[in-house]
Amino acid sequence: MGLISLCVVCAKTLGLHRGRRGTLMMVKPDNLATMNSEIIEQLGIVQNAKDDQYRAIGYDLSVGHIVKPDGELATRYKLPAQGIVEVISRERLHMPPNVYANVLIKTRLSNEGLLALGIGVVDPGYHGRISSFIVNFSKDPQIIELGQSFLRCIFYRIDESSRYSVVDIPDNKYISDSRRRVVSDFGDSFLNSERLTSEIVDASIAKYRKSAFIWIPVIAFFLAFVTFLLNFGSFAAMQRWIDPRVEVNASSEADLAQTLKSINSRLKKLEQRSRSSAGDASAQDPEDE
Repeated sequence: MGLISLCVVCAKTLGLHRGRRGTLMMVKPDNLATMNSEIIEQLGIVQNAKDDQYRAIGYDLSVGHIVKPDGELATRYKLPAQGIVEVISRERLHMPPNVYANVLIKTRLSNEGLLALGIGVVDPGYHGRISSFIVNFSKDPQIIELGQSFLRCIFYRIDESSRYSVVDIPDNKYISDSRRRVVSDFGDSFLNSERLTSEIVDASIAKYRKSAFIWIPVIAFFLAFVTFLLNFGSFAAMQRWIDPRVEVNASSEADLAQTLKSINSRLKKLEQRSRSSAGDASAQDPEDE
């Protein structure tokens, strides 16, 4: 084993680690452990804290503001099934440069079917409130009210890093930004399948109703026109069936009239002949005497 390897083993045994500039530094055991409530309180990490909210390894944040889906604030809200609401903590966190926090939803709320969105790690140097979107995945409404514990913060001490930056968000700005975010990003239709389905169906019906006002008269006119053509076609076919008979009757009448005319002409000729014959006979009788 070389000298460098031996030094590394000794450093690990003594609890040393290499710093940013390559120097070996002593790592205290409590730097790698979860901070207890006494240390959290001594460091003043949680502002506006209540003594009964401290836990053995963390602090329970309580509800300070309730932002309804329409952006209005409430002191008590009945969260419907599949509904969403944003909850802002009453407490402010004042994170030191060597402390970060892990935020979790309370187990009791999770067992009731509530899910917290937008939670996770709070970075070192953060100064401000903590908020979360609470979604009700249960089949029954759930009550959210001021003072109710909803998040658990567990704090961890780490080595101070030069990459952290202080982020201080005033309460008024935090609350106003949250109200705008709720209205613009979520609204009261979040996960509301019945309402969304109803709105989609209504929109589709309205669209087809508008089209129906245009197409129904067109279709009715087309059907009427087709019916007229069918009726006219039947009439024309009947007319074509009747017309030959009419022509035959007219031809027969013309032939009959011509025959009668010919007969009358012959009768007149016979009458004239008979008269002329009678005249000749009368003229011959005196001579015979």
